[in-house]
Amino acid sequence: AGCRPLAGARVDIWHCDAQGHYSGYPGQGDGQDVDTSGQSFLRGWQKTDDSGIVSFATIYPGWYRGRTTHIHFKVFPNDNSVMTGQLFFPDGLSEQIFTTVAPYTDRSGKRDTSNARDGIARRAGPLSQAALREVADAYQALMIVAVRAD
Repeated sequence: AGCRPLAGARVDIWHCDAQGHYSGYPGQGDGQDVDTSGQSFLRGWQKTDDSGIVSFATIYPGWYRGRTTHIHFKVFPNDNSVMTGQLFFPDGLSEQIFTTVAPYTDRSGKRDTSNARDGIARRAGPLSQAALREVADAYQALMIVAVRAD
């Protein structure tokens, strides 16, 4: 009750690539030998429009050991506050993409963590899972986020 669109809020997103690597960090990968320091791929930010809507174009997130498929986000309604969350994806779609679409199929090993086994996804609950629709050769993911702006 009492929710209204949050215009002009900054929204940051970031996620890993098909190989499970984030930009900007050393010591990644199963051998901890991948260094992406100084890189900024799969990161971005936008400001919400007058309707409180923001959109991003990105790839389907990859996975890494111990976590399910997800996109991190932060919402900055003003200069002093922040809301941090994660957007999760249906396990069935993730499995389909990871087993049939390159470069996801180029990985060794299989994804080891489903949404039900990921503690963060479990605590976040079903409303943190993307509402998806297929559009041409891509997917649109939608999530409504409530942010306390005071």
